[in-house]
Amino acid sequence: MRNLKKLMGILLGISFCFGCANTTIGQNDVQIEETFVQVLADALPEGVTIGTYDPKIEEGGCLLLPYIYENEAESTPKQWKSSGIVARYRTKDRVIWQGNEIIDVSAEDNHTTYEKIGFLPNLAHPAYLLKADHDLQSASQSESYEKSGKVEHMDTTSTYWYVVFAEPDAEFGYIVALSADAYTKEEMITFASNLHFSIA
Repeated sequence: MRNLKKLMGILLGISFCFGCANTTIGQNDVQIEETFVQVLADALPEGVTIGTYDPKIEEGGCLLLPYIYENEAESTPKQWKSSGIVARYRTKDRVIWQGNEIIDVSAEDNHTTYEKIGFLPNLAHPAYLLKADHDLQSASQSESYEKSGKVEHMDTTSTYWYVVFAEPDAEFGYIVALSADAYTKEEMITFASNLHFSIA
């Protein structure tokens, strides 16, 4: 409850990197973050907290902290170095349905390899599980770091479980992610099974 009050206080100040969207914060963004706080407050793994709302993460999202991957490359998305993320996203042309089941998700990012694991039954919403490996630096950056001796002290890749939540005909869905180096597939599914969003 103490953490929830702290997170609610953040609101007064206000992947899965599928892409970036808005760059300004409005009333709708506050409502999105309120959703994140309410849905995740009692479901987060021990030691994990919700970071400050960022409208540039998809259609608005938050990092799950602390950061667990170390890399100095400025071009590396910060969501590829955190404990995970929660974000809202547009479902059009990205979620493929067969009846009420998600049978595929369009997932494309530079420097990323996706493994599509499949539909997750018995969750609050139709959901699809993926695993992704992200390159935290380019080949030229790796060469530069190796010459400087920094490479031994930095992570070169990060790996995440991603669960995509959606509903048929809904414009928006939600993505949650946890580091696959810190959490097992079973722990990710358990985490996702405790989440209930309002999807429309």
